[in-house]
Amino acid sequence: EKNTIINIPENSLIGAVVYGLKFDDPDSANNFNFEIDPGTDGFEHFGINNMGSIFVKNPLDRELIPEYKLKIVLKDSFPPFDVHSVETTITVVVDDVNDNAPILKHSVFTISEQAPVGTVIGSLGATDPDNDFNGLNSLIQYRIDPKSNPKAMFVVDPLLGYLIVNKPLDREIKDKYSILVIAEDSGVPRLSSKEWIEVLIEDEDDNPPSLDPDFIDEIKVEVDEDVPIGSLLTTIRFRDNDTGSNSAVIFE
Repeated sequence: EKNTIINIPENSLIGAVVYGLKFDDPDSANNFNFEIDPGTDGFEHFGINNMGSIFVKNPLDRELIPEYKLKIVLKDSFPPFDVHSVETTITVVVDDVNDNAPILKHSVFTISEQAPVGTVIGSLGATDPDNDFNGLNSLIQYRIDPKSNPKAMFVVDPLLGYLIVNKPLDREIKDKYSILVIAEDSGVPRLSSKEWIEVLIEDEDDNPPSLDPDFIDEIKVEVDEDVPIGSLLTTIRFRDNDTGSNSAVIFE
């Protein structure tokens, strides 16, 4: 046999026979000995018996090594005659099974409080190292745990993984959201993972300053007629629900 290609699942059990070599020798009295060349890349993971059956010797993992090339050597002997040998190469392709859940990273997104509904905040970008023929083992679908998003302020595109503004935001009401995102693959069985995502709401200058309600009742100020120029008469108290430079005011 020359350059044979075989496919086996990555969860093949230790000792499982994955292929049987066919051989023939007109010298029926010969003894046969099969070997896997120790220099071949699959020597540690596969073995072969003297019937030509190739079997799994150690666990396989397609995500680490997706393919092996086994150099098989067959020797015959009939003392006192010379030993004859023949070689062949077996390519073992390791097929994927759904043994890895999607990987979600903890992310922190920032969005303006004036972002309109429908604005894409960012991509969740889950990954899955599985890769089967149909692509289902790595086809990821996204959703938000509704308990972490009770007012449905955000939605996620189920296939693209985009986090999207679903309702108007107001930093003065809430400046931070923590939502639990779930990423699930489409393999059999379906595997999923969860991760908390933080959304920070950026302030915009959308609130005018106003006098402190408690100060309005005290706005009447009495002073002596000979008070010196530059004397402090009172301090006007005000409020601005914005933060940072957005809450700074100029009096005129």
